[in-house]
Amino acid sequence: MVNVTRKSMVANYDCQVSTGVSTQGEADLIILYAVEVAAAGAIVHIYTQDTDILLLVLCRVPQLGRNSALIMDTGDRRCTVLLQPIYNALGPSKAAALINWYALTGCDTTGHIRGKGKQTCLNAFMESPHNVATAIQMLGEGDAPSKEVDEDCEAFLCSLFYPRGTKLSRVVLRAHLQARIWAQDLVAKPNIPDLSPWTERKRHLHQTMSLNLSSVAVVPTIKLHL
Repeated sequence: MVNVTRKSMVANYDCQVSTGVSTQGEADLIILYAVEVAAAGAIVHIYTQDTDILLLVLCRVPQLGRNSALIMDTGDRRCTVLLQPIYNALGPSKAAALINWYALTGCDTTGHIRGKGKQTCLNAFMESPHNVATAIQMLGEGDAPSKEVDEDCEAFLCSLFYPRGTKLSRVVLRAHLQARIWAQDLVAKPNIPDLSPWTERKRHLHQTMSLNLSSVAVVPTIKLHL
């Protein structure tokens, strides 16, 4: 058995893991180590309290094996969460899409949807049609989401609210970029997306905006003499 934490990896047998230089973040690095030792036949237990690690490992259950588990919480509340039953309940497609759903509905780097908790968003995801689940799963593929992915992800986000016709491409794009990073959780040196097309567009927007200074005094003249 191998126990993987954010600081170390402890095994009850002689276990060798590649020591090559990695530029991965903490969450992805844990998955990278866990999959590597699981491929050697080890039973992997991952100690974590992080939601992104839970969702990342659900994507990797086929590689981690049937007896892989998360050890969550501390002290008397510590519990072992077997991953295979959750994976079976979700099904392969939605289990693979769940980490991208997290990026789309709000994580540390993509903001959040005000007034909509994760339980509401998860219920909508579980009830969503196949094309929506497929579109969410395809986030992170390529430099930008395709038109079909963009439209289906927007349809999912709109389903959380009353129909408003709001353009949500920016929300989908942020989720796409984060999903592209998470999709490389087994790569030691992930390819960071090129953000220049969007930063150039934003810079052009600022250049086309004119600055008009107000002639109104910040403080009324009469108060300056008090």
